[in-house]
Order: sequence, then C-alpha cells, then structure tokens
Amino acid sequence: MEMLQLVVAALMGGLAAYLAQQGIAVFNDGLRPLLPEFLEGRMNRRELALTSFALCFGLVIGFGIPFSLTSQIILIHSVFLATDIIGTSSPNKWLAAGLGAAWGVLLTIGLQALVDLFALLPVNFLDALGQVSSPITAAFAVFPALAVALHHGWKKGAITFALQMLARQIVVRVNPIQFGTASINLNAEGTALVIGMILLLVFAAREKAEVTADASLAAVFSDRVQRIKKNVLVLSIMGALVAAAANLGVVAGDPISLGLAAEGNIVDAGIAALARGIGFVPLVATTAVATGVYGPVGMTFVFAAGFF
Repeated sequence: MEMLQLVVAALMGGLAAYLAQQGIAVFNDGLRPLLPEFLEGRMNRRELALTSFALCFGLVIGFGIPFSLTSQIILIHSVFLATDIIGTSSPNKWLAAGLGAAWGVLLTIGLQALVDLFALLPVNFLDALGQVSSPITAAFAVFPALAVALHHGWKKGAITFALQMLARQIVVRVNPIQFGTASINLNAEGTALVIGMILLLVFAAREKAEVTADASLAAVFSDRVQRIKKNVLVLSIMGALVAAAANLGVVAGDPISLGLAAEGNIVDAGIAALARGIGFVPLVATTAVATGVYGPVGMTFVFAAGFF
C-alpha cells in the first residue's frame, strides 16, 4: 500500500464527513431530502443521526464491503455511506473530519489486510467471489432498453435493444482494437450500456414537456440552488480527490467498474463509469436542486475522469 493512496483516502474520507456534517453533501440519495429538515430546524441532530444510520449502515455491511472484498479496490459506498453516518452524527465539523479521515485510512489498510489473510487460506474463494459482478454487468446493459420501453413505448424500446445488441456484437467482432503496438479490449456489455443510455437521453429530449416559469425547479428552489453554488469550491476539491482515488486504484464507483478495474481493464471500467454517470444525472440533479444538498461524487463522472 503506497503512502499516496493512504493520504488520498484520508483526505477523501475526512472531507466527505465534513461535508455531511455541514449539510453540504451526502452520498445516500435517500438521506439527501432529509438534510433540509435538519438545516431548517425541523429535525434535531439525534434524529438525523439515527435516520442516517438506519439508511446507510446496512448498505455498508451488505453491499459496499462484500463487493470490496472481491479485489483490492474499495467500492465507494463503503467509504461515503460511513462518512454520511459519521458526519450527520458528529456535533463538531472538525471531529467529523478527523473520524472520516481515520475511517478512510482504516478501511484502505483493513481491506488490504483481509485480502492478504484470505490469500493464505487453503481454498481461494476470492476469484469466485469476484465473479459476482459478471451477471450484474450483463443485466445492467438491458436496463436502458427497458426504461425506454416503459416511458416511450415498446417500439422505441425494441429499437434501443436492437441497437444495443448490434453495438455489442460489433465490439465482440472488432476486439481487440489495435493502436500501433498498443491494443484496447473494449467491454461489450459496457458499450451496449453506453449506447442504451445515449438513446434513452435522446428519446427523453425529444419529448415536448410543458414547463412554465412557476414549475421550473430552478425558480422554485432558487435559494437551494444558490447554496450549492456557494460551496462549489469545496465540492470541486471533493470531486478531485475522488477522481485521484479512482486513478490510484483505491476506489471504484460501482460493482461493474470495480470488477473491470480489478481485472486491469481500466478503459472498460471508465466506459462503465461514464454510462453509469449518464444514468444518474436526473436523480442527482433533481434531488440536489430540490434540497440544496449535493453529493460528494457529484454526477459521478469523477470516476470516469479518474479511470481515463
């Protein structure tokens, strides 16, 4: 474990806990709508902490850490769901930052120690555990087509699915792509996912929505939008730390890119992270505008930036 990785993990965990304590950004999308209740005095710190623990702890134990154990790369949920708990529970911002930094370091070191310990066992089950992400990768590629069919009709959904499968087969046929002496092996399912997300956005953009000035989220929640803008500098630093951590192989944003990065397929991991980011734009944007509370990973494109 390199010292730079530990430093980045500490800074990332500390700043994330600080942002959560100040009500600037939280990772859990379900927790975000509750922050205005606390910030505007309708919920006390204890109630917020208990709710945060209930929403986040199970995901850390049941989702973040199990996927992280499949490789030496940490699934970001293990870090930021915990810093959500730390930040919302801490009465002091500096205490939150210190505990968050400690969690980032302990998780990074502890995960490495666990992986090394499991390697000493007579039966190597980590390789098999790492295959957990394989069916998820394939299944995720179909989601955009299902979303298009649900919201825009089955014909457009079928077109999306057909184009996704065509893109997948093209990638299978042309792999590996040669660039002089170098070669890139694209992930077929990841490419299909990107194509599907692009088509989903195209179909959504073509719909003529009747939007009035009164219905505009930016107008209704202008004060909360302004609050996000006021914190853009610290949020930018947070994003830079996450991108650096992804680039150093410390974290990944989702099980798909984690599995690909663990196998050394960094370009494929970046493509998967990019596709995931496109899909999360509506959720992150609407909850941020409505609450005035952002996420420590923003629109999640920081992971793609780190991998690329």
